[in-house]
Amino acid sequence: MDINASTKVGELLKNFPDIKEKLLAMDERFKILDNPLMMGIVGKMDLKGISEKINLPLDDVIAELRKMVGQKEEKKEE
Repeated sequence: MDINASTKVGELLKNFPDIKEKLLAMDERFKILDNPLMMGIVGKMDLKGISEKINLPLDDVIAELRKMVGQKEEKKEE
Protein backbone atom coordinates (compact mmCIF):
# COMPACT_ATOMS: atom_id res chain seq x y z
CA MET A 1 0.00 0.00 0.00
CA ASP A 2 1.40 3.35 -1.05
CA ILE A 3 0.95 6.06 1.56
CA ASN A 4 0.07 9.40 -0.02
CA ALA A 5 -2.30 12.35 0.37
CA SER A 6 -5.28 10.37 -0.92
CA THR A 7 -4.74 7.35 1.36
CA LYS A 8 -7.84 6.79 3.49
CA VAL A 9 -7.21 6.62 7.24
CA GLY A 10 -9.41 3.51 7.56
CA GLU A 11 -7.45 1.67 4.85
CA LEU A 12 -4.19 2.65 6.50
CA LEU A 13 -5.31 1.30 9.88
CA LYS A 14 -6.65 -1.87 8.26
CA ASN A 15 -3.35 -2.56 6.46
CA PHE A 16 -1.15 -1.47 9.38
CA PRO A 17 -3.16 -2.08 12.60
CA ASP A 18 -0.21 -1.33 14.91
CA ILE A 19 0.22 2.15 13.46
CA LYS A 20 -2.64 3.56 15.55
CA GLU A 21 -0.67 3.28 18.80
CA LYS A 22 2.38 4.83 17.14
CA LEU A 23 0.30 7.77 15.94
CA LEU A 24 -1.21 8.25 19.39
CA ALA A 25 2.29 8.29 20.87
CA MET A 26 3.59 10.64 18.16
CA ASP A 27 1.19 13.53 18.75
CA GLU A 28 -1.77 14.06 21.05
CA ARG A 29 -3.77 15.48 18.13
CA PHE A 30 -4.15 11.91 16.84
CA LYS A 31 -6.27 11.08 19.90
CA ILE A 32 -9.32 11.37 17.63
CA LEU A 33 -8.33 7.89 16.40
CA ASP A 34 -9.12 6.55 19.86
CA ASN A 35 -12.73 7.75 19.77
CA PRO A 36 -15.03 5.10 18.22
CA LEU A 37 -17.58 7.73 17.21
CA MET A 38 -14.95 9.83 15.45
CA MET A 39 -13.44 6.79 13.75
CA GLY A 40 -16.62 6.41 11.73
CA ILE A 41 -15.89 9.82 10.22
CA VAL A 42 -12.10 9.89 10.36
CA GLY A 43 -11.77 6.42 8.83
CA LYS A 44 -13.33 7.73 5.61
CA MET A 45 -11.05 10.77 5.46
CA ASP A 46 -7.86 10.86 3.43
CA LEU A 47 -4.53 11.91 4.89
CA LYS A 48 -4.85 15.37 3.37
CA GLY A 49 -8.15 15.90 5.19
CA ILE A 50 -6.94 14.49 8.50
CA SER A 51 -3.75 16.57 8.43
CA GLU A 52 -5.88 19.70 7.93
CA LYS A 53 -8.26 18.65 10.72
CA ILE A 54 -5.49 18.13 13.27
CA ASN A 55 -3.39 21.01 11.94
CA LEU A 56 -0.23 19.10 11.04
CA PRO A 57 1.67 19.59 7.75
CA LEU A 58 0.64 16.91 5.24
CA ASP A 59 4.22 16.21 4.12
CA ASP A 60 5.26 15.61 7.74
CA VAL A 61 2.34 13.24 8.36
CA ILE A 62 3.06 11.23 5.21
CA ALA A 63 6.82 11.09 5.89
CA GLU A 64 6.27 9.91 9.46
CA LEU A 65 3.73 7.27 8.43
CA ARG A 66 6.05 5.96 5.73
CA LYS A 67 8.87 5.75 8.25
CA MET A 68 6.61 3.86 10.69
CA VAL A 69 5.76 1.19 8.13
CA GLY A 70 9.19 1.00 6.50
CA GLN A 71 8.36 2.70 3.20
CA LYS A 72 10.90 4.89 1.50
CA GLU A 73 10.21 8.58 1.29
CA GLU A 74 9.38 9.92 -2.15
CA LYS A 75 12.09 12.13 -3.60
CA LYS A 76 10.84 15.62 -4.27
CA GLU A 77 11.53 16.99 -7.73
CA GLU A 78 13.28 20.33 -7.84
